[in-house]
Amino acid sequence: MAVKVILLDYVNMSDAGIITGKKWALKESLPEDAINIFPGEDRVSSSLLFSRGIKSAADKANFFSPDYEKDLHDPFLLRDMEKAATRIIKAIRGGERIVVFGDYDADGVCGATIFSDLFVQIGYANFRVYIPDRYKEGYGLSAVAVEAIIKENPAVVITVDCGVTNFDEVERLNSLGIDAIIIDHHIVPPRWPNAFAIIDAKKETETYPFKFLCGAGMAFKTVKAILRKDNFDLPEGWEKWLLDVAAIATVADMVPLLDENRALVHFGLKVLRKTRRVGLTVLFKKLRIDGEHLTAEDVAFSVAPYINAASRMGNDTTSFELLTTDSYEKAHWLVDRMVSTKTEQAHFVDLVLRDIRAKYPEGSPVPDVIIMGDASWHPGVLGITANRVLEMYSRPVFLWGQGEESETVKGSARSRGEISVVEIMRNVQEGFFLDFGGHHAAGGFSLATDKAGQFEKAIAEAAKKAPRQPGAGEDMLADAELAISDVGRELLGGLDRFEPFGMENPKPVFWLKNLALKHVGVFGKDGLHLKLSFHNLSGGELNAIAFWRGKDAKFFEQGEGLLVDLLANVEMSRFNGTEELRLRAVDYKIN
Repeated sequence: MAVKVILLDYVNMSDAGIITGKKWALKESLPEDAINIFPGEDRVSSSLLFSRGIKSAADKANFFSPDYEKDLHDPFLLRDMEKAATRIIKAIRGGERIVVFGDYDADGVCGATIFSDLFVQIGYANFRVYIPDRYKEGYGLSAVAVEAIIKENPAVVITVDCGVTNFDEVERLNSLGIDAIIIDHHIVPPRWPNAFAIIDAKKETETYPFKFLCGAGMAFKTVKAILRKDNFDLPEGWEKWLLDVAAIATVADMVPLLDENRALVHFGLKVLRKTRRVGLTVLFKKLRIDGEHLTAEDVAFSVAPYINAASRMGNDTTSFELLTTDSYEKAHWLVDRMVSTKTEQAHFVDLVLRDIRAKYPEGSPVPDVIIMGDASWHPGVLGITANRVLEMYSRPVFLWGQGEESETVKGSARSRGEISVVEIMRNVQEGFFLDFGGHHAAGGFSLATDKAGQFEKAIAEAAKKAPRQPGAGEDMLADAELAISDVGRELLGGLDRFEPFGMENPKPVFWLKNLALKHVGVFGKDGLHLKLSFHNLSGGELNAIAFWRGKDAKFFEQGEGLLVDLLANVEMSRFNGTEELRLRAVDYKIN
């Protein structure tokens, strides 16, 4: 939320939304002749296709009907894939020790699960999955983790979702004759490590047709390549059972759901809906997720946060064990532990948000980049907290903390894409960070405790040098305008074809004008969430909810009859097994 809007006379802000403080606009309108491109489609669906860059009937067919064989590119198009697959097969056939090092987030854990499933399925036992302790071992393939791995006496180390920045650590493995195979997807480092093989589509020399697979997606491609060279007597297509965790990671890591990623998630959701993983079955039941109708949104906002929370709060192997256990008893224990951890995480998030709100109360000036930290802040909650701060203030944010267990400062950074957080960190003096990495809109870092006092100044200066994407985030854009009478099951059925929604294929946002308010209320613990009910033309009502916006109820005190404009998604809620067609408010303003 753009906090400065709240205390202004709202009459003077009639062109801006309450939540974001941004002006609203419609996306580029559909050309008159474009409706002919998509015969049989209504104008809303045609507009959504057009705004997603789909300009032909063939593109439409590909978008709505992904094809597993056609839409997943040949893994051997990656330059080092032949070398990596051959070496892993040699290690398996020769009984050599393999250590799979997966980063501690959902992407790394899911990628490690992909290799573990393969090894277990083919009866290969001489391996270990190593998920690092983020407090004791830090970010990525740290020096501490490498020394622990060396004690395993491996012949091959496979990293998943990390490794491209670990030049010195790979040299240490090389010095002992250990072959490092790096499977990563992060932004190109200043220098590449001298690994046996590097599977990363972002390498400057890569000609792979899609650059945005996540770490687990790259791991899936590697397993697919291995099985093409040597199927180990597995039935053809067995690797499709791995698509469930590949989909979880792809959604959780916020990579674009286009091209190959769209296909991975499309088919991964099909596997998830009939999952054979005992742990996921128990987790779905605990979270009251309707597995039959599971969506990418369920993964993003329910499943992935629990997988992430466990490892980020210090329970480093909980999520991996959940994804790989065959025991219902153990699965229930693990899920209870994850729920407890998530509750603990929420408590620490609230503590950090309290400090941030105290520094930037409603109506106070907010800097272009929010940079804050405290030694008492728990590092395991700073990613999710940074996302919340980004939502609240609509500013890029860098947060750091240390907590009681960490010997170094760790932090997270987020932006809406108007500026690259990794580029900002690169602009800081070399040697300032112990390590850092990430994506354009999300990153992580660590630094020595004696640098914490210099952090705010260093980031603020570096941010001034980082290029900004012109116009990014200046307006709230609606896909199309709807009347309340348009909102129904027929519309929703058309929208469902655009699933899975995620990065660069977001849920459509509609502009609904002059809705007549019937009732306003709050729900959730301490009234955290807002619920608005509007009169519809049939004499009934249509509900709209806004998570985390309970305090905005004060804007609707005039009550029934108040005219409201909404930017909203249209969705079907199936909470507790009850279906409800509703709106989810993205922004609102009062007329």
